[in-house]
Amino acid sequence: NASASGAGWAIHTPYGLPARLANPPSVGKAHRGPMKFKPYPKYKPTGVEWVGDIPEHWEVKRLKAVVTQVDRKVETKEDLKLRFIGMEDVEPWVGRLLENTTETVPMGMANAFKKGNILFGKLRPYLAKACIAESDGLCSTEFLVLESSALNKRFLLYTLLTEGMVKLID
Repeated sequence: NASASGAGWAIHTPYGLPARLANPPSVGKAHRGPMKFKPYPKYKPTGVEWVGDIPEHWEVKRLKAVVTQVDRKVETKEDLKLRFIGMEDVEPWVGRLLENTTETVPMGMANAFKKGNILFGKLRPYLAKACIAESDGLCSTEFLVLESSALNKRFLLYTLLTEGMVKLID
């Protein structure tokens, strides 16, 4: 049961605001530390254990309802001048691209992506390799290329990098 386990869920805030910025974990009931943001007046349970309670006016939706997997496979050539991102180019658990360590585009198939797409490493997902594409380019087919018009890109990235989501995907 996906709703009980939390598989494939994302939190959708009004106007696509990132929940971590709108209401950081320090505001929640479980953490009684110093509060930096004013808490929302009412919360409701999500039914997803690792997410916990959310502000009453937010919605919980399946990830597939707010995210699209982009499937643009291309045959690569040596003379391509596009940026290529390999798994080794993404820092685990941080959501940051490292300096481009891939000097040339490998021959074979690759995924094409556009600036702003989210790249999530599907090979060994426990490594939590994900980033926001800074420009158009190509990436290893070991990445899922994701886009969403309903969610803030950073919110989607950080949601994919949460321990609970990584455990569900793995």
